[in-house]
Amino acid sequence: MVNLTPRNTKSSGLSRVKVLLIPLALTVTLLGGIGWYIWDSSQTAKKIRIRDNRIIELSGDLKYWDEALVMSARMAAATGDKSWEQRYRSFEPKVGAAVKEGTQLLPNIFRSEAMIKADAAAAILFDIENRALKLVQQGKRPEAAALLASPQYRQQQQIYSQALQQTLAAMKSYVQASLQAEARRATVAVVIVILALLMLLIAWASVLRTLLRYIHAINEAGASLSSTSSEMAATVEQQERTAAQQAVAVSEVTATMDELGASSRQAAEQAESAAASTHQMLNLAESSASGARQVLNLAEGGTKSVEETLDGMSTLKEKVLAIADQIMHLSEQTNQIGNITRLVTDIANQTNMLSLNAAVEAARAGENGKGFAVVASEIRKLADQSKKSAEKIHTLISDIQNAINVTVMVTEEGKKNAEAGIKLSQETASAFSSMTQAINDVVLKNQEISLTSINDVAAISQQISLTSKQQAVAIQQVVEAMNNINQGATQTASGLVQTKIGSQQLNKTALELKALA
Repeated sequence: MVNLTPRNTKSSGLSRVKVLLIPLALTVTLLGGIGWYIWDSSQTAKKIRIRDNRIIELSGDLKYWDEALVMSARMAAATGDKSWEQRYRSFEPKVGAAVKEGTQLLPNIFRSEAMIKADAAAAILFDIENRALKLVQQGKRPEAAALLASPQYRQQQQIYSQALQQTLAAMKSYVQASLQAEARRATVAVVIVILALLMLLIAWASVLRTLLRYIHAINEAGASLSSTSSEMAATVEQQERTAAQQAVAVSEVTATMDELGASSRQAAEQAESAAASTHQMLNLAESSASGARQVLNLAEGGTKSVEETLDGMSTLKEKVLAIADQIMHLSEQTNQIGNITRLVTDIANQTNMLSLNAAVEAARAGENGKGFAVVASEIRKLADQSKKSAEKIHTLISDIQNAINVTVMVTEEGKKNAEAGIKLSQETASAFSSMTQAINDVVLKNQEISLTSINDVAAISQQISLTSKQQAVAIQQVVEAMNNINQGATQTASGLVQTKIGSQQLNKTALELKALA
């Protein structure tokens, strides 16, 4: 069999586009980067040139304004003309503004030690020159000229001039270094452009090699056309052989299906008989089993209830006996309390009599017996209270004794009832035992019935088994025949698919050749 894999023209076309896009994208990226770098470098160079020009202008202005200030102060002192003072006043703020702007442009230079000395000297010079101008306003020109020619003024002027020269030299050096840095940046830009061009050349060389490989692939595709055509012819011959095999297999299926129909009819008749017997047996077994299970559940529940009743009656009997014992003990204790109460009553009566005698004797004693008479009176009151309490206790004991007698009678009745309940529970247990035996007999009978029905079903099942075997043989033949048909159909389908793929391969290859020609 032939296995052909069609080439996807769209995918190959996309791959070619991707290969071409890589150098194109690289070209655009590099050219854009180079253009941006050149533009940025030009803008930076422009800003640097503007700043350097301003630095050069500031250096010239500072030198000019220093000379102008000195000359204006001296000419004002020499001539007394106010225009020189006005000229001096116009240049003075310009010097401060120039120094401030220079500090912003070149903070390292204008904050150096030389510039600090220049600022200090300039402050002293401004002070001397302002004093000289005030003397000129007062008409004291000789004193003003002497002040401007003093050694202090000359010394500070020399210090300022030297510091200014150093600052101007530093500004000039900065400008030269800036120009050199700009030249280096230009050199770097040229090197980057050269490297970018080399990268583009390498990329386009890679594209050229890829195009050469595609041309070679086109030649190979043309060579594969002849082999594909021969494979298609072989596939067509295989389809013809498969069709002949399918015809034979169909005839075999027809004969086998006739045999399967006869066997199926016999199996259906026997299966109906077996089904009827089986349904009868199942219904009888299910009814008997259901009744037996219900009765058995009831018997088990009754037995359990009887056992619980017996346990409860036994417990009740024990509790009744315990209560009877407690009541007898309580009766004995109440009798003892009654005896004690009677004894207390007797003692109270005797105490009362003694207190009366004591009161009589106290009355005979007169004044000396008054205290004793009070004591005798209190004893008599105490004896009366004791007697009353004893009588109440005696009444309570009588009530308790009556309640105990009633409880004893109720306890006797409860004992008799418990004994009757135990006897009744025993009789119930005997009845449930007889019921359990009857249930077992029912279960045995159900088993006998089930066995008889099962034997009938077994005989019928044997007949069904024989027929089923015949059906199995016939079905096996059908399966084999159908397998042959399936194999032939599969081979035919595979041949068709291969034929279709081969045709598509030829068409697509031809299209590729036309597209790349």
